[in-house]
Amino acid sequence: MEGIDGPKNVSVTTVYGYDETVQLVVGDTGPGIPAAQLERIFEPFFTTKENGLGLGLAICRKIARAHGGTLLADSREGEGALFRLVLPRADKGGTSPAAARQTSTAGLG
Repeated sequence: MEGIDGPKNVSVTTVYGYDETVQLVVGDTGPGIPAAQLERIFEPFFTTKENGLGLGLAICRKIARAHGGTLLADSREGEGALFRLVLPRADKGGTSPAAARQTSTAGLG
């Protein structure tokens, strides 16, 4: 949302899916991503920034896939962009969501 004048809104939503996934959805009300760029934003070294490396989204998608999920993007030019991180639920194998949170935060404190 760089270079945007006026109000800027970002929304963050979590979804506990019926398809045995959890989703983190982040959207904004910025200018959106042009269709030609949207097709390439997950490619390594693709960037629209003067000093960008173009690795951030490629690395994020690779990490998501390493955990059995994916990272998706959608956009409507002039209306904003939406990114969706989809991961398999930790409790799918019998682990409760509370136990999964404890496991995922171990060693971070």
